[in-house]
Amino acid sequence: MDAATRGWLNFTTRWNRWWLPDVAALGSIERQASAPTDVRFAASNGRVAPLDTDGFRRYLDIIEQHYRRDETISRALFPPDAASAVQSRPTAP
Repeated sequence: MDAATRGWLNFTTRWNRWWLPDVAALGSIERQASAPTDVRFAASNGRVAPLDTDGFRRYLDIIEQHYRRDETISRALFPPDAASAVQSRPTAP
């Protein structure tokens, strides 16, 4: 792995949330960079093969369900007054 790639990987492991299929995936990342600071494991049937579109969609559904159920995240993404703020913007003369 070249220095630029390693630098990007170190940045992303520090500043992003990582959703992984299992502990083995975490070990793979830790061998190449520092351990991610925010890790979640998607409860699924294990790893998804690279060309398994349906499996990947199921994996994403698990992650999306988490965010839909988290009230704090929902409020941040969809503030209750967002629709009214868009509708009530003053128009230019």
